Amino acid sequence: MYFETDNQTLEDLDIFNGRGGHSIYSIFNKTATRGGASILEEMFRYPLATIEDINNRVQIIRFFTTADIPFPLEQGSIDIVEHYLGNTDERSKLPTQPITITKKIAGFVVTDNEYQAIHKGVVCLIELLRRLHEFVTTIRDKVIDNPYARDLESIDKILSTEGFSVMIKENNKTKLSYAAVAEYDRSLRFTHRGMIIRLLKYLYYLDVYMTVAKVAVAKGFIFPTALEKGQHAIHLKGLYHPQLTNPVANDISIYAEKNIIFLTGANMAGKSTFMKSLGIA
Repeated sequence: MYFETDNQTLEDLDIFNGRGGHSIYSIFNKTATRGGASILEEMFRYPLATIEDINNRVQIIRFFTTADIPFPLEQGSIDIVEHYLGNTDERSKLPTQPITITKKIAGFVVTDNEYQAIHKGVVCLIELLRRLHEFVTTIRDKVIDNPYARDLESIDKILSTEGFSVMIKENNKTKLSYAAVAEYDRSLRFTHRGMIIRLLKYLYYLDVYMTVAKVAVAKGFIFPTALEKGQHAIHLKGLYHPQLTNPVANDISIYAEKNIIFLTGANMAGKSTFMKSLGIA
């Protein structure tokens, strides 16, 4: 379930279009992947609405503030994988037998450049599988009591798919044979394409969790606790606008019986900034 936020509210709070490009989104948009940046934007546009979902996400991000585990892949490798997976033309499948000069001349098969592109995509994707396998092994025991354990279980299940486990065990120092590239390409790009896409989605979410955690630590942000709906209460301590360099923090509590706030002060005293800070929080 998501909390509905209209475009006017997003604009008033400078969520995406702050002055001079200084939006709230820009504070956190330090992801390693474009997919992660898209997921992050989606989170801002469609905030969670249930106490369980909110607190679960908070627990996951809080975990990564102290996990000291690097993101398993680099943007360049993921770019190659995404480009490789973008080619779904059945005609681009590699023949199961090595390409002969006659067939090349006849134009019945992929060119050397196309083969090299496929080879590079296969190698990068296998490396992605290997890195994620190492990540799962490293982190499994640390998230037993954390909501992220569910994501990790789903990732591990995909990696355990017959065929993927064989690829993970490939010697990454040995060049893949033509036959291996052809076989793995069919599996990764066609037969199990849906699984690979889901795996990338989990990777993008991981990117967001790690990025937000890193920003939170760097800027000294704290993690909220969502209260039950019937409590009708907000408690904020040290509230300030995250884009301010030397902010004046405020404490505020709002209850069902005390829910009116009078803001007074001269122009430029910070009334609008306070309201934006409260809305963002």
